[in-house]
Amino acid sequence: MSHDHKPYLPQETARIEAAGGTVAMRRVNGDLAVSRALGDFTYKQSKNLKPEAQQVSAEPEFIIQERNKDTDQYLVLACDGIWDVMTNQDVATFVVRKTEDGIDNLGTLAENLIDEGLIRNSRDNMSAIIVGFPAAPHPTPEAIAAYQARLAQLQKEKAESNLNGGGEEEEDNE
Repeated sequence: MSHDHKPYLPQETARIEAAGGTVAMRRVNGDLAVSRALGDFTYKQSKNLKPEAQQVSAEPEFIIQERNKDTDQYLVLACDGIWDVMTNQDVATFVVRKTEDGIDNLGTLAENLIDEGLIRNSRDNMSAIIVGFPAAPHPTPEAIAAYQARLAQLQKEKAESNLNGGGEEEEDNE
């Protein structure tokens, strides 16, 4: 449904170079891994160029996609920190698997997705919004109960660890 706006794509490279920039190491001026972004004003300094013609543009790309209410499950909006370490299929599989594991809150699913990005060593900004459509799977009551029990156990263990010194190393009294 979408594609990344990466500096090394021909159309993006042409705009970057026309604005006085370069693409080195697959990045804008060897630094920024995306070629369209909000912010990143360092790359938007050419006063004689329109905003969409700057080295980095905030101009969105619109795709009109017919939805299938019987099969469409989720829409995931995420920063490149997620997409740098996960494919579209990785994300889809992850969200469905976490739902099957008992997570029934879209915010919690998004938090878990960001945690997965950290586990996979993403080195970029990460944020995510997950929209559930009517065809999205729902966890069984048993899966929800099991997830909540695992979560309660983790919270209990963390509280006990904090009461016992938070896991800090003990002083060596030798």
